[in-house]
Amino acid sequence: MKRCGSQLAEVLRGDCDPVQLLFPEGNLTLTTQLYQESMGSKMMNNLVKQAVLTALDQKDLESPLKILEIGAGTGGTTAYLLPELDKFQTEYVFTDISPLFTEKARQQFKAYSFVEYRLLDIEKEPKVQGFSLQDYDIIIAANVLHATQDLQQTLSHVKQLLTPQGMLVLLEGTRPLRWLDLIFGLTEGWWRFTDTSLRPSYPLLSAYQWQQLLEKSGFAESVTLFPDSDLDSLLCQQGVIVAKNAEHIDADGKNWLILGDRQGIASQLVQILESQGENCIIAYAEKTYQQLGQQDYQINPKKAQDWQRLLSKQSFDHIIYLWGLDTPSEKDLTLETLETTSENHCRSILHLIQHSYTNPPRLWLVTKGTIATDDDDHISGIAQSSLWGLGKAIALEHPEFNCICLDLDANTPLKQQIKLLLTEIKSNSSENQIAFRQNTRHVARLVPQKLSTFPQPLKLTITQRGTLENLQWQPLTRHSPKAGEVEIRVKAAGLNFRDVLNALDLYPGEAGPLGCECVGEIIKKGENVENLDIGQEVMAIASGSFSHYVTVDAAMVSPKPAALTLEEAATIPVTFLTAHYTLHHLAKIKKGDRILIHAGAGGVGQAAIQIAQQAGAEVFATASIPKWDTLKQLGVRHIMNSRTLDFAEEILAITEGEGVDIVLNSLSGEFISQSLAVLKDKGRFIEIGKSLEAEGRRQEA
Repeated sequence: MKRCGSQLAEVLRGDCDPVQLLFPEGNLTLTTQLYQESMGSKMMNNLVKQAVLTALDQKDLESPLKILEIGAGTGGTTAYLLPELDKFQTEYVFTDISPLFTEKARQQFKAYSFVEYRLLDIEKEPKVQGFSLQDYDIIIAANVLHATQDLQQTLSHVKQLLTPQGMLVLLEGTRPLRWLDLIFGLTEGWWRFTDTSLRPSYPLLSAYQWQQLLEKSGFAESVTLFPDSDLDSLLCQQGVIVAKNAEHIDADGKNWLILGDRQGIASQLVQILESQGENCIIAYAEKTYQQLGQQDYQINPKKAQDWQRLLSKQSFDHIIYLWGLDTPSEKDLTLETLETTSENHCRSILHLIQHSYTNPPRLWLVTKGTIATDDDDHISGIAQSSLWGLGKAIALEHPEFNCICLDLDANTPLKQQIKLLLTEIKSNSSENQIAFRQNTRHVARLVPQKLSTFPQPLKLTITQRGTLENLQWQPLTRHSPKAGEVEIRVKAAGLNFRDVLNALDLYPGEAGPLGCECVGEIIKKGENVENLDIGQEVMAIASGSFSHYVTVDAAMVSPKPAALTLEEAATIPVTFLTAHYTLHHLAKIKKGDRILIHAGAGGVGQAAIQIAQQAGAEVFATASIPKWDTLKQLGVRHIMNSRTLDFAEEILAITEGEGVDIVLNSLSGEFISQSLAVLKDKGRFIEIGKSLEAEGRRQEA
């Protein structure tokens, strides 16, 4: 009040920027104290914390909890929540519209490794900002939504991000306060609302108005919580509003498209749905398009125009894909029929997605006997497996379809299969991978497994390269360190792309055992090992580090900086040593050099950017567009698309035809020749890729 009130006249005359009064030269100290340490803020933030913890008590802890905080700002509310959350069971995304806040928070909360920091403008579509829809169990917005122009539009964006049964926790002022007007009211943002039919003259809503608006926006069970205090505190004119997403899967009054099988599931399913007053269209896969009845069709799945004609009949709420159930049986399956069947299914689903994109339905991909739920489960529907692969891709790339992969039990009577299918479709479940075996419902889960519970030390191996299913834990034979070696008890290991290629048998040459870097504690050391002590936490380049213990040359070991967590330190050795060796030892980078770093958002890319900046070089980097924000946060000015060849022309334009002194390349194909085209005479081309095709093109160059 003192700072803003004393400058009120200057602000009103336009002689003083009110933002500088709140955040002088980007300093967040005073505002952070207001939002985090003042008496009223403590009460309200504790109320938010209790609301979230109550929700956690009702959460299935076998599945990870995803929390998104919108407009987290100075982190006042965040600081109350993070200490209460399980780092192994929580993914927390801290967002704000300003990188100033996200960068400050990255430093403030660096001890919490489960927090991700991203930019988000909730007034814009979340999807175009790279956020997955229906992805968050809890969304927290503390003193932020009132600052948007149109609250109803803002809430629609919030709703898009919530899971079907997700919870929204709002902390909002519920009545005008003069001191707020004389501080935040000095800024344009306080008065930028345009929804004057809802907020005719003031940005804040009453608790009742919030509940009405939330109900209108598709939220249910909203309740307003006030602090249990007799104090008439200025900041207690606030409430915590908790609302549940009302979106659920409900067949009532819906339009259905059933892509029908010939086994009888589709026809009986339609009979049941129509008896309940549903509107169903059924379509069969044939060679020509034809209307068989008022609601019955046949189409050629390979023809886009047939899909367009069918899907233009009306807007569908649900599409159930049963064509996969008509694939050849095991005894009739050949390599040729397997390839043809897989291609036909993939082509059909692609056409369906492309012609439903403007008004996406909920999509169900139904298979039978396709997924193994245990080691003894017999796979009879291998020809349908491509549907699950495509379904997972749709879930990632087009979450608006809410694509569900559902596998029926081939040994269950048809009537029971239909009952289970219909029950699942009408349920409120958010699961997207489901399999039924002997009337038991199975869902996909990853659960933590504490290796310390094993009776003997283990190492991760692959019995036969080519598929991740062949990864196995096997007994580890420990080796006492020789002279110049140390033995490390591994606490964290870095997963590198090399390990993925190794497991999938795609690595050119001999890749060696799994794992090449780790962090752990020295438990033994051989003779002549200096500057390393037993009990010391270290990070190391260590072949075979996906194991409980590893013995390694002491020259490949370095003390772990105290400021780094175990997980952070495990990402350092390979990437930074690679970048340092290539740029300093090979390229002889120096101040004033221009360097092109391909795949700049990757591990080695980010390390190389930091080392190049430290050397005083001018950095040009490529990355896919969704990763550009990462490069901007690293201070890279010249960012180009790694998915096109336009980077060469852009670099020559920026450098006025001179090009770059160094290229750090990991890409293949035409990227190599285009990179060489922007390299100066006597420039240095450093290759770190392992593609055989890339090696051939380099030899040509």
